[in-house]
Amino acid sequence: MATIKNYTAQLGGAAGSGGRRATGADFGGDVAAAVGDVGRVGQGLAEKFLQQEETNDARKMMVGIARLNAKYSTAQQEAIASGADLDKLRENYQNELAGLRNQSSTKHGVNTFDYQEASTLHAYDLRSLQIRAQRAGAQAKTQIEGFATALGQQAFTDPSSLEVLNGKVEEFVTQLPPGVTPEMRAEAAQELKYRLASDAVRGAIQINPEKALAELQSGKWALKPGQLPQEIDRAESQIRAREAQDQNRERHAHWQAVQKSDQLANQYLQQIFSNSFNAEEVNANPSLMKDDRQGLITFNQRWWDSLEGAGNKSNPTVLNSMLLRVYAGEDDPSKVRNVTPLLQAVERREISVRDFRWLNTAIAEQRDPNNSTIGAQFSQMTRTLNDSFMNDVRYARVPGGRIKAGEIVNRWAFAVRGLMDDRRARNQSLYPLFDPASKEYVGNPGFVKAFERNMEGVPTITSKEEARKLPPGTLYQDTAGNLARTPTGKEVPD
Repeated sequence: MATIKNYTAQLGGAAGSGGRRATGADFGGDVAAAVGDVGRVGQGLAEKFLQQEETNDARKMMVGIARLNAKYSTAQQEAIASGADLDKLRENYQNELAGLRNQSSTKHGVNTFDYQEASTLHAYDLRSLQIRAQRAGAQAKTQIEGFATALGQQAFTDPSSLEVLNGKVEEFVTQLPPGVTPEMRAEAAQELKYRLASDAVRGAIQINPEKALAELQSGKWALKPGQLPQEIDRAESQIRAREAQDQNRERHAHWQAVQKSDQLANQYLQQIFSNSFNAEEVNANPSLMKDDRQGLITFNQRWWDSLEGAGNKSNPTVLNSMLLRVYAGEDDPSKVRNVTPLLQAVERREISVRDFRWLNTAIAEQRDPNNSTIGAQFSQMTRTLNDSFMNDVRYARVPGGRIKAGEIVNRWAFAVRGLMDDRRARNQSLYPLFDPASKEYVGNPGFVKAFERNMEGVPTITSKEEARKLPPGTLYQDTAGNLARTPTGKEVPD
């Protein structure tokens, strides 16, 4: 029978009973390293996942807060105009913020939200304070403007009440809305006092500019810096304006008196022509100017002289001058506008009663709108014809020539006036007389030439003794054809 050999394994330091535990190294080094890496990888993945979650959550909170901030910032701006309740708006804002916080899934997201919320609400509250200040300022501005207007009118009407009104200003600014700061109240009070002082000064200037000017120069009024020179200028300007107004009133009163006197004088002239004139009534009438009163009384005498054949002829130079002045342009200061200069000329025997009547009629016609166009045409034609004759070498360069030229124009004008009166009496239009295309045109050279030929009837005087026998103002010519006139006592230069 075979015998089995006993074999004992050599384990090389293996622990026996009571020895050490097996380790990974006992199974080989690679296996042990692999087992350790698996644990670390799992932990790193978990940490990265958590970090990403927190980052995403924090970003979501920040974006959400930014959107709500933009939404309620817009709502605040709209509230400035609409007057919406800012406290209610903030309550809604907080409610939406709380809802956003509840959506956070990480502690980091909550912490981020809480930090951002505090900053956002702080900015919202600052904007709300600004809006409340704006509202208070606008309300205060409205109240101040109404107060200033009411008291300003009183200061303007009664400048002496300024001190009392300044006391009301101090009381008023304490009642401005709560949002108005003490600095704003003090500034408002000072501006109101400046404004009231300005209103009071302007009222004082209206009442008595001379006194106001003296008070301004003495420093009585507490005006806003830089305003004093303006108010001094205003006072001086008011003084000049008042002086001009006083002069205007005086001139207007005089003009009215002249117009009234002229109207009465023409009424009395009609009485002279109808032989119902009362010189005592004229002399006692206070509405007649002195010159018109004396002129009417003298004219009445001249009128009777003419009826009795003792009337004087017109001085041709004076008559021509008066004719041109009657028909002068409205802007000509020498224009005769009323009867007074004509009465004075009659009184001096420079124009006849006959010539007075048609010249006075010409004045009246120029005031009548129905005759203004015809009057303007006649006026223009008269001045043109006069300039033509006065500059004609046949008259301008010979002794007495201008006198003769003036007499030609006078006779032409008198004849044209007669034609105008005749057509009016027959209810015919006057326009054909001034229409160059008409056969009756008074500017026709042949028509005008006739008056030059009429001058041939002027008497020829051979000696001074013969001239002295002629009535004053008589036109005559010497043997050389030179035109002259007899003295009138008041010579008019040729």
